[in-house]
Amino acid sequence: MYIAIMLIVIVGIGMFLYVQNNWLHINEINIDDANLDLDEDLKVIHLSDLHNKMFGDNQEILVDKIKKLNPDIIVITGDIIDSRRYNEKPAIILMEKLIRITKVYYVAGNHEIRAGVYEDLKERFTKIGIDVVEDRMTTLKLKNEYIDLIGLKDLQIYELNDKLKNILKKEKSNNYKMLIVHRPEAIKFYSENKIDMVFAGHAHGGQIRIPLVGGVIAPGQGFFPKYTEGAYKVDDTTMIVSRGLGNSRFPFRVLNRPEIVVVKLKGRK
Repeated sequence: MYIAIMLIVIVGIGMFLYVQNNWLHINEINIDDANLDLDEDLKVIHLSDLHNKMFGDNQEILVDKIKKLNPDIIVITGDIIDSRRYNEKPAIILMEKLIRITKVYYVAGNHEIRAGVYEDLKERFTKIGIDVVEDRMTTLKLKNEYIDLIGLKDLQIYELNDKLKNILKKEKSNNYKMLIVHRPEAIKFYSENKIDMVFAGHAHGGQIRIPLVGGVIAPGQGFFPKYTEGAYKVDDTTMIVSRGLGNSRFPFRVLNRPEIVVVKLKGRK
């Protein structure tokens, strides 16, 4: 009897962990922004922290869900590979499929930099058709609105701040500013630089989430981190943080399923 109960418990825990780490959650976030003059709603899909993860054969489960959401653009905010167990295949497969859906904009996270493979990945992604937005600004026309998209590859926080200031100083523009970057903990600097919308990852949702408390630990923020998932507002800056898709050092998510973030931007009409 005792052995049977233990087996049931073990199987139950295994099923729970499987669901928590493999069943994708679609997190829909609506943002009303009076600084945008859009003809219609703008749908942005935000992905982050794949860490070599595969969802179905050749990423079919992940890609099919994204395709059904019909995004206007896709932004990817780093750690698409894992430096501790390097395997580029899941990232390459995903990028090849995503570019068939819509335009894809990508910045590197700390794992691409740490692994020493970033330059090679950047070249391969660019050949696929991905726009690697490395420390520069590019202007997009979306829903009849001009948006300045800025990308910063992963750096220490003070370096990110300096790099962002230099880009904005060089590329003077009054357009709506959208930033894709890996680290959410630098939101103070993003806000000081008058960025309208930020997309970030890195926090993995706090890895283990406790109801009514939130995430337990995140890189760059330590225990009980402040910025782990969803939307945050600091002055006039809105930041969207993805819980991510895969895992790195700690192999399990608890009450923290991998997610596709769908941001629907609504402006004045």
